[in-house]
Amino acid sequence: MSHELLQELFYNFILRFEIFAILYLFIANSSYLVILILGLVNSRKRFLHSEQQSASLNSVTDLLKPISILVPAYNEEATVCESVYSLLRLNYPNFEVIVVNDGSKDTTIEKLKSEFNLQSVFYNPPKVLPTKEIKATYVSKNYPNLFVVDKENGGKADALNTAINFSNFPLVCCIDSDTILDENGLVQLSYPFFENPAEMLAVGGTIRVVNNTKVEHGRVQKVTVGWSYLSLIQIVEYLRAFLVGRMGWDYINATTIISGAFGLFKKKAIIEVGGYGTNTIGEDLELLLRIHEHYLKRKRKYQVRFLPDPVCWTEVPSSFSVLGKQRSRWQQGLMEGMWISRRMLFRPWSGVIGNIALPYLLLFELLSAPIELFGYIVTIIGFSLGVISTEVATTFLVVSMLYGWILTLGALIIEEVTFRKYKGMKDYFKLFIGVILEQFGYHQINLFWRLRGMWRYFRGSKNWGEMTRTGFKKAA
Repeated sequence: MSHELLQELFYNFILRFEIFAILYLFIANSSYLVILILGLVNSRKRFLHSEQQSASLNSVTDLLKPISILVPAYNEEATVCESVYSLLRLNYPNFEVIVVNDGSKDTTIEKLKSEFNLQSVFYNPPKVLPTKEIKATYVSKNYPNLFVVDKENGGKADALNTAINFSNFPLVCCIDSDTILDENGLVQLSYPFFENPAEMLAVGGTIRVVNNTKVEHGRVQKVTVGWSYLSLIQIVEYLRAFLVGRMGWDYINATTIISGAFGLFKKKAIIEVGGYGTNTIGEDLELLLRIHEHYLKRKRKYQVRFLPDPVCWTEVPSSFSVLGKQRSRWQQGLMEGMWISRRMLFRPWSGVIGNIALPYLLLFELLSAPIELFGYIVTIIGFSLGVISTEVATTFLVVSMLYGWILTLGALIIEEVTFRKYKGMKDYFKLFIGVILEQFGYHQINLFWRLRGMWRYFRGSKNWGEMTRTGFKKAA
């Protein structure tokens, strides 16, 4: 084969892939836009419903089912005490807090012992779900509803299964140990179980960024937005993911993930499907997909909801290294969840989950990273060789960036017209800057991180990576 023919084939490939990438991104981003519209409609609907609901919440609070709050902790010495305080001071009639120290290498268990005056007790509940060995159990002398389990390291899923074994109540709320929960968050999250106790299986709440927000004794005192680049980027990411993405999917009853940082489940449903899967690092996605499959196959009526108003504040990574590990892990978890749930794809019995939500995740969440990243590379090479015109290259950049701006600005609009957690034009100006900056540099780096997560999946890596914490910002 001659050099001229090879060159022609190479140039044709570059041009054809560029056209394919432009069409793919146009279709993908148009799908995102549909979800944005659904999210906007649903957010407004939920906001009006929450205003009506708040009047009736006080009258039914005492009728809400008791809840076991499950708190897995691994190397969380910087945040675990403030997080536990926020849980102990929740406005809820009957609940217990079960903290599981999953073989931490730092002083997590020592801080818990000292701060909450723990005393050792012997408690050996039935092992409904298999877990690693328990080293010790404690109760607090100061807070009778605080229970702490110290166990061998087995991962987050194993720690949650341990907490389920020790739990006493029919509803379990899974909370990360680096989070702060709003005082009325649990009441709001549990209300759907009061409205529809027979069919409701799981309810998820919104995760927001606590970095730069002032915290005192487990309470968010003042919500502020700092000028930290990574903090700004992640705030707008979380707004887009929850107020647009999850609200849009909730509108058509197609919620596929309830964040492991803040979700309320019927304990019976988790036990029925065998508990959290310990062979995956995306345990929250994988669990809910298994629950969907279990109930859809058996044609049992059930509901899974997402609510935008119950808020859980979490500390997000403050370095590129830690953030990259987190995003790679999320992508790997998505691949694991999709593989485990492949039996639901395009099956008549799987309904909107298997015929709309999962194909969307496969085509536009999973495959978007390699296609878009390769599209950037092809655009640069093709443009430098003169194969791709300025107009074509510009079109690719527009469809890859413009929709991202539109979606994120849509999330800011939803936030402003509904829940307004951020106060003042100064904070919204900072968030607007974050919207602009996200698409330049960070978005492309994130594509690489996601591609790395896919590589980790094919290698079979199960290492979470160290997630360092700086701790919550104290109020003055």
